[in-house]
Amino acid sequence: MNSFGVTKAEGRHLFDKFAADYPVGRVGEGVDVANAVAYLASNEGSFITGTNLVIDGGHIAAIIGLNGF
Repeated sequence: MNSFGVTKAEGRHLFDKFAADYPVGRVGEGVDVANAVAYLASNEGSFITGTNLVIDGGHIAAIIGLNGF
C-alpha cells in the first residue's frame, strides 16, 4: 500500500484507466510542455502572440464533446 491506500497494481490500473480517457491515449509528461515552450521560443513560433496554448492532449475538447456544450 502507498499513501493513497492502493497497491501498486491498483494504482497502475487507475493510471491506465485515466490515461485512456485522453484522446491521445496517454497522460501528459513534462516533455510535452517543454516541447510547446521550445516551439514558442523558436523562430517557427515567432508569429504567435497573445494566445493561450492548451497542452492537455485534447482532454478539454473531449469533455466538452461528451457533455454537449
